[in-house]
Amino acid sequence: MAALAAAAGIAGIAGISACGTEVTPPEPPGNRSPVAVDALPDLDVRLGHPAVIDVAPWFRDPDGDALTFAATSRDAGVARVTVAGNRVTVEGVAPGSATLEVAARD
Repeated sequence: MAALAAAAGIAGIAGISACGTEVTPPEPPGNRSPVAVDALPDLDVRLGHPAVIDVAPWFRDPDGDALTFAATSRDAGVARVTVAGNRVTVEGVAPGSATLEVAARD
């Protein structure tokens, strides 16, 4: 069994201050990081039968930017992971369980 964990970057916080009598329009906000909207489901992966999951529904970008994905296995001796676009493929390598981390970037 492979458990998937969603991860996203941490958004920065910016402050704006002004003094004097002139009004200065605020600067547009900077790029905000993608956020995970829910935990990815556990997968039961059998040896020789890879599982493929579209991870896009589990992430969103507050700025509406296109996302790219990366994934890693915490135990590559049990589960191997590859990414192609929004699709993460999990291949069982040996009996056991492994945690996979999926990250979104904009």
